[in-house]
Amino acid sequence: IGHFSKCPKEYKHYCIHGVCRFVKAQNTPSCRCETGYIGTRCEYRDLDLRVEERKKIVIVCVVAGLVFLILLIVFICVCTHKRYKPCSKKKRKKETSDEDEKLSSLNTHEALTAPVDTSDTNAV
Repeated sequence: IGHFSKCPKEYKHYCIHGVCRFVKAQNTPSCRCETGYIGTRCEYRDLDLRVEERKKIVIVCVVAGLVFLILLIVFICVCTHKRYKPCSKKKRKKETSDEDEKLSSLNTHEALTAPVDTSDTNAV
């Protein structure tokens, strides 16, 4: 069952950073290396893995930075909109009706206080 079997006791420490397994067909030990190690006996650090890890870290940082920037822009837009919010329709209607009332009361007041010119009347 399978091409591998358990390593004999004399190969217990054969793999430096990995698990030993015995290749039945060749009657030799083989190693399954831990992540980040390569080589026949897992004796070398995989430098390409570090480059890949760095790429992942850079990508994550760039994405996080973009998300932060987008959130900051949205926050600024919301704050600016609330601060310089244009009049709502209801408020505008109320202001218009208030101005109309002031004008009509002003016109009424002027009409009441204006002197009446009687020179053009046909007085007998």
